[in-house]
Amino acid sequence: MDDWLKQNWFKLGILIAAFIIAFTVAFSQIYPRLSAKTPSKTTYSNIEKLQLQENCSNIAQKYYEKNWNEVPAGMIVNHTSHFNQKLNKCFIYIKVADFTEAYVSNNYYLYDAIEGGLYAEYDHVVNSGEGKKYEDIPPSECNVEGQLCKSERKFNNLIQPYMEN
Repeated sequence: MDDWLKQNWFKLGILIAAFIIAFTVAFSQIYPRLSAKTPSKTTYSNIEKLQLQENCSNIAQKYYEKNWNEVPAGMIVNHTSHFNQKLNKCFIYIKVADFTEAYVSNNYYLYDAIEGGLYAEYDHVVNSGEGKKYEDIPPSECNVEGQLCKSERKFNNLIQPYMEN
């Protein structure tokens, strides 16, 4: 075996290199989203924009049905979607409201509808017995990709670039 390796090391190296190249090409064709970090196209025609928004809406609806299918009685949940052309991402923005005699709760979440990553979260719960106004109590969570905020207005300003082009 050692003699064979000594005589054929160059051919074996060529064979391994060819295999690596073939695998890389095949992988990039099968999984183009994983191999490309930046979008290849940043401007779209009006028809393409409508198609992207419609596709995003369908993807977001599936995400919502999969992850928010069972909502407890009394909660009000709605969602919107948006395809951000600059980021080449489909976002789903979920709003959850829950009102009882004991508390008032508003929670907002911004997700990548395809990859599932959480981009932003806002949680604001006020207990009725505290005797304070809703707006006087800061949110328990207000975070947009690591940037902390202290109000619903600031949260909305921070997520605005994700929900527009």
